[in-house]
Amino acid sequence: MGGRGGRSHGGGSRTAPQSSRYDAVERLARQMGIYLNVGSLQRGNINPIYVNETLNSIQYIYTHFPIMTGRVQYIDAETGSSRAYASAGGDGGLHIGLYGRLSERDLQRQWEWDVRSGFHPQGTKPSGIFIHEMGHQIEAYLNARDYGNAWSWGTTSSEIVLRAARKIDPTITGLRDPKVYALASDISRYAVSRGSHGQYPWQVWETLAEAVQDFSSNDMNAKPLSIAIWEELKRRARR
Repeated sequence: MGGRGGRSHGGGSRTAPQSSRYDAVERLARQMGIYLNVGSLQRGNINPIYVNETLNSIQYIYTHFPIMTGRVQYIDAETGSSRAYASAGGDGGLHIGLYGRLSERDLQRQWEWDVRSGFHPQGTKPSGIFIHEMGHQIEAYLNARDYGNAWSWGTTSSEIVLRAARKIDPTITGLRDPKVYALASDISRYAVSRGSHGQYPWQVWETLAEAVQDFSSNDMNAKPLSIAIWEELKRRARR
């Protein structure tokens, strides 16, 4: 889930990296208490440079959300034909997909297209996709802590998005108020992804994750809802 590219420019796959190229990132992962599934990553043709960027993103979230330290358990490669850049699971896993299979040039071109089209937030870089995925990990942790079910996507994010939106506009009546959608869509198109979402008007967990990515890249120049979500998320994590 999360971080899906708007479309593909095609091509750009690398040759499979050699085992020795994983040594440094595997050591770093081990120091962070994360199991690196090298066999899976090699079969997925994932560049170890991108694995290192993933670890940097994890450390960024650990720094800003100390309660998350040690919550990521493993990193492996996406399986199947998913077009997602990456995905996160409530079991503490991060899965590298399209992000890690493209060449650096093609990844940059893909991401620039996504940003220009409004699919992902302005001012973000490809490496920020794992900040997005860590946004999902934060929600999974809070879901488990507060409601006993890490996989209950939307439980925490719907509350945080609504509280954040009301900080900007106290007249907002609820999550289905069109003003919430307007604030969320200002972050990115992916922030208001529609699909299988049950009782929610859109996939509000993607609003939270896109806001985390927006704020991590742009700080106080991020979109107003991103700033408010970041602040509310930190308040909830400290509770």
